[in-house]
Amino acid sequence: MIEVERYLTNTLTGFNRLRRSIVPIKNEYDYILIECPSSLNIITSCALLDSDSCLTTLQPEIPSIRDLNKLLYKIDELRIDVNTNMSIEGTLFTLTNQRLPKTAI
Repeated sequence: MIEVERYLTNTLTGFNRLRRSIVPIKNEYDYILIECPSSLNIITSCALLDSDSCLTTLQPEIPSIRDLNKLLYKIDELRIDVNTNMSIEGTLFTLTNQRLPKTAI
């Protein structure tokens, strides 16, 4: 992962590599899902730059909620500065504890 980040950061065309891969096939699909690491790194940023919309995932725990807030802030920055057409589709809960009352989530 570190090598990929280094490559994307150190080459002039690194930020556009994902876009160049998606553009030729975009009209062949209704959806193209790009899974990203949960960290706010260059890979996640590139995916957000080249997306029409995003769907976030969240494990319903306090640290994850803090991280989601950071991610939503980053998405808002990208929407304002670069990708004004991107929308946020929503948040999908993962690894929920079914034994907890619904009000605890």
